[in-house]
Amino acid sequence: MTTPRQRLLNWYDRYARALPWRVGPADHARGLRQDPYKVWLSEVMLQQTTVPHAIPYFLKFTARWPTVGDLAREDDGEVMAAWAGLGYYARARNLLACARAVAELVQAGPEVIVVAGPAAETAEWDPDCRLDLSAYAPSLGPGGRPGLPLALGLGALLLDQAGYTGPRILRAVAGSEPAAACLSLGAELATRPGTALLAMGDGSARRSTSAPGYLDERAVPFDSGIEKAVRDGDLATLAGVDPALARDLMATGWPAWPVLAGALGPGRPETEILYAGDPFGVAYLVAVFTPRPATSG
Repeated sequence: MTTPRQRLLNWYDRYARALPWRVGPADHARGLRQDPYKVWLSEVMLQQTTVPHAIPYFLKFTARWPTVGDLAREDDGEVMAAWAGLGYYARARNLLACARAVAELVQAGPEVIVVAGPAAETAEWDPDCRLDLSAYAPSLGPGGRPGLPLALGLGALLLDQAGYTGPRILRAVAGSEPAAACLSLGAELATRPGTALLAMGDGSARRSTSAPGYLDERAVPFDSGIEKAVRDGDLATLAGVDPALARDLMATGWPAWPVLAGALGPGRPETEILYAGDPFGVAYLVAVFTPRPATSG
């Protein structure tokens, strides 16, 4: 007797629609795999947009900008013009901000890049691991241990698409870790000279009645405090985030902030916010931190 899960997957194998961002069951059986960039782009376009309407835009985007790096190098006006007709332009601005932040990190020429982000447990992952989409769509592959945690997988994807081929460290941080432990981990990661950090973590998911966690009036002040700390280079505030409040507000990315503060050390770094918004009630912030040169006393 087959289980409901297996019956559903069998149905998918038989009736799955052919979509330009999807590797169908037959192709997957022949060894083809999903392109995470295309999946990411399609997911962003399909927010509040129907599949038939999004497909022509998707094809136009991937023909013109086949990688994240290609997208990062494009002018804002060109991307917005190509997006015209999809609506919700914050989605396009968020795409550009992510692409450019990673491109700037890579262009700085670090000796190693550390990707740090939230996960179920604190662990270092094989640097050759990549995002395993079968963890989020079981029909794409066999069971067993899932691939990289989502935050690390997306970070690794962005580095690949930006053309980075140097050494990398993939470090997951559990949401159960105390803030002090996250701070110490950041300081430890930064001991190697020439290290750059790609910190992956979203904000609260309770900013409106349409948010995944519904409305919590504490969410907006919480996210505003984090944004102000980033703008001001206020590492003490990032280091002192309240884990219990963050968990209440479904800000699952909070461990990345004290890790970042610990890595940057004392002083106030220069910061540039590339994007700040809350599409669909979830806070997103894309920023670049640059340590200030040490001054002689």
